[in-house]
Amino acid sequence: LDAYVLHPSLLPDCKKMFIEGHINESVRKALERFEKTIQDLTSTHDKQGPDLMATVFNEQNPKIKFNNLSTSQEVNKQVGFKLTTMGIMHWWRNNLSHGDENQLPHHDALGRLIMVSNLFHEIDGRVL
Repeated sequence: LDAYVLHPSLLPDCKKMFIEGHINESVRKALERFEKTIQDLTSTHDKQGPDLMATVFNEQNPKIKFNNLSTSQEVNKQVGFKLTTMGIMHWWRNNLSHGDENQLPHHDALGRLIMVSNLFHEIDGRVL
């Protein structure tokens, strides 16, 4: 984990939890923080999880967009981000929120933290 600099939104607590052996909790916290950030950026507090991601990243009328959506490649990025975040919320966040999930292998948790960090970096580069 020290070889990769996580997005500031995940520091210091998500990294600290991971290092101290609270593997699942570190990933769950990172995903919750991502979800809360999206809610706050878009003032969409009536939705969560996959429904939130489907709404805010919708390519037809996005609340957060990454480009002008004027070419097929630009639309593909928007759709891909929407589907990726929907899947992550549906699978990773929901499963880890139940508290009865087996401990993730370190390499799996590390990959998830890096993925969430990358999602935060993409959000930083959105079109305002």
